[in-house]
Amino acid sequence: MIYWILFLHFSICTILIFIGCYIYGIVLKYLGKKGFFFKHIISALVYLIFAIYIVLPLLLPFTLIEDLHLKLKNEILINVFLFLGYILCLFPGILFFKNKFLKDLKKLGYFVK
Repeated sequence: MIYWILFLHFSICTILIFIGCYIYGIVLKYLGKKGFFFKHIISALVYLIFAIYIVLPLLLPFTLIEDLHLKLKNEILINVFLFLGYILCLFPGILFFKNKFLKDLKKLGYFVK
């Protein structure tokens, strides 16, 4: 049962992370065309919000499943499933962000390294 709950959770999170990456890219493109204050200060705030948004799929199962921390201690397979699901739910959104927005954002001065 726990595996189905985690599978459903990460399936929903995959869609939400994809949408979040799209919104993040659009917001950065918009802010990159504005002045110094918006480009640097507000973008840092947006980055902080996005970083929290990205980590939430890893933390939410602990609120969905009662005593998950005890089950993680006892069963290695749940650990593997949890972290593999987290990585796989991030993958489509990050690839989409890289392919759709990264070139334009580099031209605007973001991610220049």
